[in-house]
Amino acid sequence: METANKHKLLWEDKNNGLITGVEDVISFESDQILLKTNMGTLSITGKDFQVRYFSVEQHEIALSGDPVCLKYSNQMKGKGKNALSRLLK
Repeated sequence: METANKHKLLWEDKNNGLITGVEDVISFESDQILLKTNMGTLSITGKDFQVRYFSVEQHEIALSGDPVCLKYSNQMKGKGKNALSRLLK
């Protein structure tokens, strides 16, 4: 499996994070980050976020900060659909 297709989220010691499978940085503030990943949009809220590095070629970002909530939305097609949307298909 190619690195660009693999999505990993690793947060060490609640201060340093590494996320792979990142396609784009949608927005970045010191208290919220929105990333487009190959598994959907990832929203990270917390405080004191800083980018340590971002590699477009390797599809990864390294962050520091204090995360409080990590949430995915817009999941890959076919996955994560609610029961009503499957019934109305």
